[in-house]
Amino acid sequence: WATAEQTIARGSGDCEDYAILKMHLLRAAGVDADRMKLVLLRDLAANADHAFLLVQTASGKVVLDNMTDRVYDGSHPNSVRPVLSFSENRRWVHAYRGAQPSPNLASLPASQKSFALARND
Repeated sequence: WATAEQTIARGSGDCEDYAILKMHLLRAAGVDADRMKLVLLRDLAANADHAFLLVQTASGKVVLDNMTDRVYDGSHPNSVRPVLSFSENRRWVHAYRGAQPSPNLASLPASQKSFALARND
């Protein structure tokens, strides 16, 4: 992943680079870091991995995505499945009710499964 400065210097980047750049620009504009999350996800419609910036506003959650110039509602993702999220000081792993566990994880005895998941229905 590139830093905001590297993305600006190159004048290009991938989805993670743009999300990081947007996060840094919003922080510089005074938006609280706790209101922003870099979300790594699986785009189910495109069958591809992607990333965008999720921002909590007074009106609700909005998505800033380099794939569109539209700002859209982030409260109800339709065809995306978040996998990991990052804020300035926190990280989340998303899990889903009814989702099948990884075969490798399922084969481990319960005593060896020591991790925390954030459930996202």
